[in-house]
Amino acid sequence: MITIFNLNEEENIKNINKYLVISLLLYLILILVPNLLNISFDTYLDGEGSLGLFNSANSISAILSILLPISLIQLKDIKKIILFLILYSICIISIGTKTLILNLILVFIYNFALIIKKISKNNSRKLIPIIITTIIIIIASGILIIPKTSVYKNINERIEFLKIKNINDAVENFDALVLGRRLFYLKNVNKLYIKCPIHEKVIGMGYHNEINKNVEMDFFDIFYSNGIIGFI
Repeated sequence: MITIFNLNEEENIKNINKYLVISLLLYLILILVPNLLNISFDTYLDGEGSLGLFNSANSISAILSILLPISLIQLKDIKKIILFLILYSICIISIGTKTLILNLILVFIYNFALIIKKISKNNSRKLIPIIITTIIIIIASGILIIPKTSVYKNINERIEFLKIKNINDAVENFDALVLGRRLFYLKNVNKLYIKCPIHEKVIGMGYHNEINKNVEMDFFDIFYSNGIIGFI
């Protein structure tokens, strides 16, 4: 058990961070091994991707996205970081959700900005060619690998289903293409919430008969299902 009563103590914080890194590693193993053994759950009913021993794409994507930057901070050795990122990349590619790919890109951009800041501060210009070469390799690898991933195939199928031919079509169908129609479901649930009696506004609508799909944005789902009191 991880104690939460003395978070101000440096040793406890170190222990908690260590447990978070171990947790991420266990998640990755429980995704990778079942995928290799072909005993994993599917990410989507009508799309590609495997979740290992987990059965909720949104939940596992959120957990992995949160734990990645925390874990990278704790790993000091560059070899460990590279191996960790390779394992992480293999897992998120197999899962097939856009969230994890976007998170990895944002984490990469953030860490790249930190490296540039350190170089400019320490005036270590000799590292610039190495960094540029690394970026080129990463981009080239992405161009070769991404078209073969579940994420790319799922997005491509979505584009064909929505009959998107150009950038204007993509902008018009932004909610369906990028957000999985979450704004559409949010609008519908909000209409029900406005019309519901005051007691449901306070304690929540629960799983309303007219709500056939959650918004899949946790804060909104918590608010509408559990009301003002539950949300607080």
